Amino acid sequence: MMNYKKTMYFLISVIILLGCMPVREIAASAEGKRPQWIDNPSRLYPENEFLTGIGSGSTRKEAENDAFASLAKIFSVQIKVNQSTINRYLEEDVDGQNKSTFSSLLSGRTSARSNQKLKNIKIARTYFSEKEGVYYVLAAMDRSETAALYKDEIRRNNEKIDTYYQRYEENSKKLQKLNYLNKTIGLTQINLLLNEQYKIISGRSGWTPTITESDLNAQRMELLDKISVSIRPDGNDVSEIASYLKEAVSDIGFKIKEAPADFAVKYSFSSKKSSLLRKNTSVLNWHLNINLTDNLNHRDIGAFNVAKRSVGISEEAARLKMMRSVRKVVLSAFKKKFNRYLNSL
Repeated sequence: MMNYKKTMYFLISVIILLGCMPVREIAASAEGKRPQWIDNPSRLYPENEFLTGIGSGSTRKEAENDAFASLAKIFSVQIKVNQSTINRYLEEDVDGQNKSTFSSLLSGRTSARSNQKLKNIKIARTYFSEKEGVYYVLAAMDRSETAALYKDEIRRNNEKIDTYYQRYEENSKKLQKLNYLNKTIGLTQINLLLNEQYKIISGRSGWTPTITESDLNAQRMELLDKISVSIRPDGNDVSEIASYLKEAVSDIGFKIKEAPADFAVKYSFSSKKSSLLRKNTSVLNWHLNINLTDNLNHRDIGAFNVAKRSVGISEEAARLKMMRSVRKVVLSAFKKKFNRYLNSL
């Protein structure tokens, strides 16, 4: 089953695109006394037309970042998403085109206070209090302008969703069908996130998917149940390695079975004691090799090789550290390579 979890997104650093449009300053305040907009920004920018954030800091840049963070809190939402599904879509080019404009989702957990230029956010007012030695900044987002940008992005994504789903239905090969269905689900989840933000900005209901996410996921589960992977050692059977590989394959969603299977995973592992000049230290040099074969398309995907060393205060400690490193490699780099191959079909 797909592992869904609640993920908190600050849209300013996640969905509002980074670096696509410079921050534009509308006007700088020339008031000699503390301006009213610091405590009541709606006097200048009515709430029905603008979203605003007030920031302060010892420098202007610090105040700007604080204003962006204040504005970001408006977009703080909770929504069920599968980050790995979105990542699989975003990591790869789509039909030879450039990566999705929402690639910022991959690094979207950065703080809203970080130094970022955000789309359609304008520095509307600035003020420096000589008495306090503090800068104040008012950041504003035009609801109408920004809603139009979101609506257009959602529309373009929806056109791709319809295209991918049609290809999924028309294709007879299960790996290609899975590829198109993954893209459909990934873009659907992106649009659901975008739509939550669009509703905050515009006050309207926004986008409704033609096919519900639950229906898409049910179709994916049915398809995954038809794809199998066999795992066997090439030499010594190391139970931990086999367990890690099974975990990686299960995360992708495929069934584990004895050969013959749609994919064949063959692994070899070796480790050797080494010595350091330091006392009370144990070193293990290890090498992991994994061969992945696509039996459906009669294609050798190639070898996956990693050679590293693990150091501990004892041989047992070094071995425990080694196996943790091996597990991390299998569940990250190997699984990523497998997913990239699936997305390339």
